[in-house]
Amino acid sequence: MEWKNDKVLNLIELYRNRPVLWDCQIKKIDALTEIAVILQIQRDEIERKIKNLVCHFSRELKKEKECKKVRCGK
Repeated sequence: MEWKNDKVLNLIELYRNRPVLWDCQIKKIDALTEIAVILQIQRDEIERKIKNLVCHFSRELKKEKECKKVRCGK
């Protein structure tokens, strides 16, 4: 199939108008909203807690890796 410029522009516009195809944030927001409804907590509170848990996990993982380096280095 040969794509003429007007058809390409139309495709781009149609794609742009359907963010569910390209914007993963939409699905993430929907999923977080669903969790918030189930837990009866505001979505922003869920987001803060998840961010906090991820940071805590990352710190603990880093500590564990450093500890293994020290033990293996001896």
